[in-house]
Amino acid sequence: MLYRLCTQLGHMVTCCRNRNELKGELKNISSYQCVMTDMEMGNFSGKDVLKKIREADSETPVILITGRTDITINMILAEGFTDLLSKPLTLQELHSIVG
Repeated sequence: MLYRLCTQLGHMVTCCRNRNELKGELKNISSYQCVMTDMEMGNFSGKDVLKKIREADSETPVILITGRTDITINMILAEGFTDLLSKPLTLQELHSIVG
């Protein structure tokens, strides 16, 4: 769904479905305008993604997506994320964050 919404906004999108795909993209991470990651993805988390990205490039914005209501923008900013999108998200909300 996120892929479809981002492409509707005119963005080029690369999806990583597991750690190996993420690892492959990390070598080019500085060419990305932003990264969006879900908070919980089975055997790894958005925090794991953020850590790997910061190890590779500290400048790439990382936006956290979650359906959890106990996570606030202040919490995720303190952890190093750039912004927060709450599920379910709309095209308008996505547009306000990534344009």
